[in-house]
Amino acid sequence: MATTSFASYRPSGRLGPLTLALFAAAIVAAAAAAWLYQMLMTWIPYIYVNLVLCAGFGAGLGVAGAFAVRRGHCRNRIVAVALALPLAAAGIGASYYWAYRATLSAVAEQNPEASLDAIREEVTFDRWIDARKDAGWTMSSSHSTESRKSSPDISGAGVLVVWAIEALVLLGLTVLLVDAEAQKPYCERCGRWCVPKPLSLAGLARADVEHAVQLGDLMPLVDIAMRADGDPARAIVLTGNICEGCAETAFLTVEEKTTTQKKKQTSVKSVRLIKHAILTSEQRAAFVQRYNFAVGQKLAA
Repeated sequence: MATTSFASYRPSGRLGPLTLALFAAAIVAAAAAAWLYQMLMTWIPYIYVNLVLCAGFGAGLGVAGAFAVRRGHCRNRIVAVALALPLAAAGIGASYYWAYRATLSAVAEQNPEASLDAIREEVTFDRWIDARKDAGWTMSSSHSTESRKSSPDISGAGVLVVWAIEALVLLGLTVLLVDAEAQKPYCERCGRWCVPKPLSLAGLARADVEHAVQLGDLMPLVDIAMRADGDPARAIVLTGNICEGCAETAFLTVEEKTTTQKKKQTSVKSVRLIKHAILTSEQRAAFVQRYNFAVGQKLAA
C-alpha cells in the first residue's frame, strides 16, 4: 500500500525553552548512573550478563533523553539527535572514568603508604588502558581488571573492538529512542503531545484497508465495517493520535497484525500500512465516536 497518498504529520522543528536544560540534567544523571553500570559490569563476571547490562544502560540513556524531548516539547529531530550524542558520550565516558577511579582505589588499598597523587602519577589513564588491553576478557567475565586465565580469550586490539561495540550499542539505543520520541505527533495549536488511542478490528486484513481507501479518503477507513467471515488470526489496528486539548488535531496510523501459533508459542507480526495520516475534524469526530463506543472511554469529540 502506498503510504504517501495521504498528507501525514511532520514535526514542526520547534523546541521548548526547557529542552536544553533537561538534556543537561540528563547528561549529569547519565554520568552518575554510569557508576552503578560500571560497578555491576565489574561485579558480575559473565559476559552474557554484561551484554544485557549494556543494552539496559543504553535503554536507560534513551529513556532519559526521550523524557527530555517530551517534557521539553522538542519537535526538532535534528536537535534531538544532536543532544542525544553528548548524552550517550557522557554515559560511555563516565563509565571508563569510574572504572579508572576504582582501579586507583584498589591500588591505594594495596599500598596504604603511597599518596593518591603518587599513585595517579604511576597509574596514569593511558597506562590503565594498556593494562586493560593486556588483561582482556575471558568468555566468563567482562570489564574486569583481572583475567581468570593465563591467556585471555580477548585482548589487545580485540579489547578495543569490544569497547567499540559497547559504545555503538549505547549510542545507537540512545539516538533511536530519542529520535522516536521527537517524531511523535504534536498539536501545535494546543502545545501538547497527542495521545495514542488504538482500536483493534479483528478479522480484517490489508485488502480491506486498500478497498476502503481506494478513493483517497480516510473516512471509509475510519468507518470500516467488521467482517463475520474474516480471518481470526488477522486484525487491523487503527491508532488515532488524538489531541485532548482541542477538537481539531488528530492523526491516524494503520497496522495489520497477524498472529501465528507454533506449538505453545504465539508470535505477532505487525506491518504498518499508514503512518500518522492527518484526519479532518469530521474524521476525528467519527474515530472518537467509534473508539468511545468500542472501549467505553469518553473522549472529547
